[in-house]
Amino acid sequence: MVKRKRKQKSSVLAIVLILALLLTAVFLRFKPTWIFPSPTNWVSPGWEVWNQVAAMGFTNGTILKDPSDFSDPRELMGVYWKVDADDKDWGLPAQECVLGDISHVDFSGMSIPWDQPARELPPIVRGNKTYYLDYHIYIFTVAVRTLADRTQYGRVPVPPNPLVTVPVWKHDTSWEHECWTGVLGGDLGYNTYVGEMFKGGWYTKFVIDPWKGVPYRIPPEPPEGSYYEVDAWAGVMNSYVHAITADQVKNQWGEMPTPLGDAQIWYKGGLPQGAQIPMFQDDGTFGTPAPTIDWNPDLQPDEDIFSTIVLYLPMELQAGADTHNGAYGEADALYPCDVQVFYTVRMDVLMTHEFFLQGGEPPPIYPWEDFFNWCYDFWDGLFRSIGLNNPFNIFGEWGGFVAMIFFLLVAFVVIGVILLIFTRGKLNVFKNPFKSRKGARDTTDSIHLF
Repeated sequence: MVKRKRKQKSSVLAIVLILALLLTAVFLRFKPTWIFPSPTNWVSPGWEVWNQVAAMGFTNGTILKDPSDFSDPRELMGVYWKVDADDKDWGLPAQECVLGDISHVDFSGMSIPWDQPARELPPIVRGNKTYYLDYHIYIFTVAVRTLADRTQYGRVPVPPNPLVTVPVWKHDTSWEHECWTGVLGGDLGYNTYVGEMFKGGWYTKFVIDPWKGVPYRIPPEPPEGSYYEVDAWAGVMNSYVHAITADQVKNQWGEMPTPLGDAQIWYKGGLPQGAQIPMFQDDGTFGTPAPTIDWNPDLQPDEDIFSTIVLYLPMELQAGADTHNGAYGEADALYPCDVQVFYTVRMDVLMTHEFFLQGGEPPPIYPWEDFFNWCYDFWDGLFRSIGLNNPFNIFGEWGGFVAMIFFLLVAFVVIGVILLIFTRGKLNVFKNPFKSRKGARDTTDSIHLF
């Protein structure tokens, strides 16, 4: 009787644990607003120069800058955005845009101390005013990737044999079909819920925002009978593409786009290395303007030189796909292949000779790597082989995580059964070997796991 009660308690505990994991995954997937409120008070970095994602733009002139402009996901968090501009399951792929922090460099791109200019300029005379200015260079990385989805929403019969079926997908990739039957009939006319190329770009802000009580350099000794009036000014002179790279996001299985060019990844329409980057005023068109700095007008060479500017980085992106073909050439599996782009931006700044901006020493941004796909794909293939849709699809981007948890639970049960069989029921799973019990006999053939 005691053993039966213990078994019942263990079964109840296991069921409660599984339900808790599944409920957690559901909450993470659908994010109820009463549990996961949308963040509204993003805090900018504390350094005196910082950056921010400003908006997503399209070649037709549309600018998306508010959460209401996107479907799901719509995570707009300052230096990190993850958004989808149309239907979640097909059309434009969701995109993730992240910013690296700002580094202070010389003309070769090597880091130098923040109080050391890349070059000290000779005095600049404007009317009866003389300006002593230093040339500073800052770089940061803008990284963008696609997050293409694919959802199997059914199976269709292949004529003339209705017993043969192929899966049908909604997807965000460059594959032109929803299904493919190979030599048995082509795509059967299913080519509506397919991917679309993103044609536009990303807007990012570069902000000079000095602290109150700004840091100064120690000026040289002035000529006899004169003095220096130490004050501050800094302005953006121009911006350039320091470097640009684009390639496929590494995934768990190493999938590559389907050969013969019918489902390739695409990156084009970007700026080449060394090109000037379009700059715009931070006037509210691209979200809430950054703080306005009241510089001393006597130290500003030109009122059209701004301390905060908005950059536009154009790109055309589309995720590719890897299709697996069955015996008749039919596509019985579809794996998205995402693309990523890294812009390294160079900002040229002039500032008064006795003034410098304080910053940090940030780490580099590394390329993305997708994971958990192997477990999701295992269950996807298993359910597909018996003609069923993958139940983990309901968890969206968390489907792989839930599939992994389920895989571990199944593995634990299988291993437990095998141990019970080979130990002939003498397995004491939760017995504590360090706890002695009165009257217990020595069982040398028992296995103590815990």
